[in-house]
Amino acid sequence: YNTRYSRDVVVNGPMRSIILVRTMDWRSGKGLYSLEQYYTAYADKYYSTCRAVFKTFTPEENKTAFGCGMRAIMNQNDVYQKGGAVISFGKDVVIESPSPDEKGQEKVRAVLDFEALALVVKDKYQPRYQWVKSYGGNHCFRIEANNEMSFEYLFAGAWSEGLENKTRDEFQSYVLKAAREFNNPI
Repeated sequence: YNTRYSRDVVVNGPMRSIILVRTMDWRSGKGLYSLEQYYTAYADKYYSTCRAVFKTFTPEENKTAFGCGMRAIMNQNDVYQKGGAVISFGKDVVIESPSPDEKGQEKVRAVLDFEALALVVKDKYQPRYQWVKSYGGNHCFRIEANNEMSFEYLFAGAWSEGLENKTRDEFQSYVLKAAREFNNPI
């Protein structure tokens, strides 16, 4: 009804940057929640991570769980899903730039051979995959609430016009390697 948001830069350095996003007074119709999300971008990596921490978690039902998800890529033609990892692959994706509301700009249209998005929830949270058909299709994970009131995930994207990970196989290998490192930090 009256959700508020704020953001702060926590770290802005050459090796990593962290942004804190707060969601306050989130009334879902099934409970009251507040949440802090620490998004971290890393130098020389093609992924970012997030640590989500609930400051208020007051669900109206015992079965309510944490969750995160991503929208299926446009023109999704394949999906990899195993454990806490999901990759949505798109083929022949039409992009237009600039957006229709940017007046005075010359429109450029291209067809990408490959585009993909990935989401990885740490194994220790025992994420359960769930496909949600609404809003164009979403790859989601349910995560049981825990004593720390938090969970962590990694997200990544790639496309055929990028510097690296320009194909389905390259990107899948990159994401699965990043997932192993994410689940087993040094």
